[in-house]
Amino acid sequence: MDGYFIKTIGANRGKPRVWLQGLELERAGFAPGQSYEVEVKGKSVVLTLSKDGTRTVTPKQVRSRTTPVIDLNSNQLLAAFDGMAAIRMVVKDGQIYLLPLASELKKQERLHRLRSRLENGEPLRIGSISHGGGIMSHAIHAGLQRAGLRAKLEFANEIRPELLEHASEFNDAWSDDTVPLAAPMQELAFDDRGLAHVPKVEILEAGIPCSGASRAGTAKRGLKHPEAHPEVGHLVVAALVILNKAAPAIVTIENVPTYANTASASILRSQLRDLGYTTHERILNGKEWGAIEGRAR
Repeated sequence: MDGYFIKTIGANRGKPRVWLQGLELERAGFAPGQSYEVEVKGKSVVLTLSKDGTRTVTPKQVRSRTTPVIDLNSNQLLAAFDGMAAIRMVVKDGQIYLLPLASELKKQERLHRLRSRLENGEPLRIGSISHGGGIMSHAIHAGLQRAGLRAKLEFANEIRPELLEHASEFNDAWSDDTVPLAAPMQELAFDDRGLAHVPKVEILEAGIPCSGASRAGTAKRGLKHPEAHPEVGHLVVAALVILNKAAPAIVTIENVPTYANTASASILRSQLRDLGYTTHERILNGKEWGAIEGRAR
């Protein structure tokens, strides 16, 4: 790969338009006056330099420099990108590839995977971050069962191995195939070998540690902001890395109510949006669900 660019899809005369100019063409060796061909291959559009090409790179004078320009303005050529606001442009010597954004492809893949497993009666796979004893995993598992859906806990990440040991023995969300990941989530997230073995799931649940965001935790350490907590203030980053790898269609995250006003929550909302998720937030009180305490989350 000799270049990677994100291109906006515009419109001209009622047709979608992708405008290529300058560096992005030069990196692929496309110079003014050269001939090339355009070919649609599945969900991609490929431009290839060819002496016998039917199209020509247009010259454009920009100040004292002549720069190459290609204007693709066609319903037929750009049909694969219908409904998309932007695409990827990947270049190598002599060729240019126009492709859907990686985030768009991931969104389509995880929704297709969810739909396929539901239609075929296959169990929905669950992943768990900051698993603890697996209370939320158990609740999701039980709720899906009541709705007539099967579920399977694929992996559980928890910093305390003794909690995984207990959950594996007494939590019926677990099965013999559940993979225990006994490590700090930030260690797992940036361990290329470990992360490579995190499987794709349809549902991911996470209880991102709240020590920095809770009022008690903030007061105890005298933190200026929750992210200043030396042990857990940064864990939104690791959680997002693991989430991206697991590629769930549904994500459930719980925390203390004050977490909603943190920088971490803002990052989480924005990144989930950019990954193609629609987010909803609600305060839940334990007593509403039969718990002894009225703890809000």
